[in-house]
Amino acid sequence: MVASDFPPELKHSATSLFLETGHFVPRADLATTILREIDVRYRQLNSNDFDQVADEWQHHCSTIGKEISVRMGDQMIQGRAESLDSDGALLLRGEHGQLERIIGGDVTLRASG
Repeated sequence: MVASDFPPELKHSATSLFLETGHFVPRADLATTILREIDVRYRQLNSNDFDQVADEWQHHCSTIGKEISVRMGDQMIQGRAESLDSDGALLLRGEHGQLERIIGGDVTLRASG
């Protein structure tokens, strides 16, 4: 799939493994890799090794340090994503300086400027 294959409403936000890596990734290989990684993380969580999972998650989290909006049902919170806590909740510094603990919602990066 190339960028022009996406519907107009997705062209600026969607991607594919081919576009990101430059090569075709067989679905079976991708599924196997994903399931192996889930199994590793699941075993870490069951052995109370969440800190390592959280550290790696935070390292790869594209929202940390960014201005975001979080929609939780009818509620919208905006602010700066600060970090993840020891339970994996997102810590968001709200517009009035309060620290919010977010455990679920739809996160959107806010346009800078």
